[in-house]
Amino acid sequence: MYNNYKDNIVILSIHMLYLFKKLLKYYDPIIVDDFINLTNHFRQAMSFIEKHNSFSDDFIKKFENNIIKSTEKLGITPSYSWKFWGAYLIVLKQSESRETIHKTIKDLKQQYPNVALEYASWRDGSPDDWICVEQYISKWIYSKYFDKSYLILETNKWVKMLWNHQELLWKIKEWIIVDQTSRKIYVNWKKLTSKDIPSQATTADVLSILIENIWKEVCNNVFDVSSYSKNKNDMIWKIVIPLVKLTKKYFNKEIEITCKWSLVEFYMILQEENIEIGVIKNVFND
Repeated sequence: MYNNYKDNIVILSIHMLYLFKKLLKYYDPIIVDDFINLTNHFRQAMSFIEKHNSFSDDFIKKFENNIIKSTEKLGITPSYSWKFWGAYLIVLKQSESRETIHKTIKDLKQQYPNVALEYASWRDGSPDDWICVEQYISKWIYSKYFDKSYLILETNKWVKMLWNHQELLWKIKEWIIVDQTSRKIYVNWKKLTSKDIPSQATTADVLSILIENIWKEVCNNVFDVSSYSKNKNDMIWKIVIPLVKLTKKYFNKEIEITCKWSLVEFYMILQEENIEIGVIKNVFND
């Protein structure tokens, strides 16, 4: 089910890029209308795989209450909140809804005091080269203004976040967090001890690799020698079973890790959908 939603989101993203490219070439009200609809479909699709943020619903209600012309239409989607901590993309028809947007934001300030219109094309203009990619986290491209003290959090839901160490730990609730900077594991903010899970450092290394290769088969020779990679039974009893017991205790669910093939040549695969797992690590290794 999760993969089906993910595939739909990929298709919607490609379609949005296609329409956006067409709009860069020429203005067409029909394409704008399609782009607005697609923006809303994308937001709705994302709500099936990640916790839904009520801000967009509140924004839509306020916008509809402030509409001046019957032809006004709004498209809104996170841009994306996991990465920008609350930024939203808003799409409107050309030369319409500008006053409506200002009234909407003014009304929203009663509920969201920090809400603000940070950029508007009609107010701030656009550069000659239109779009310049300065930071693309998924492709490890970072802006020259990027704070190198920040760490990156990658999850089993294909989400990446950048923040300082303490903020990453405190922003995440009801997760398993693997902190590769210290080779420690946290569950629901609690730092685990050897009593909670034996071989914690090695477990952190193995889980980190599995999350980086989520839904992919990982051969045992990929893991470090110290991580019980030479013997399938050792891997199962020292790493997999303690993790299963851990997730059963804290989430009443068993983590889905497969370990198959022969005793000395085997593969592992993490196929976890229900339990959210993240890995904190340094962005730069140097």
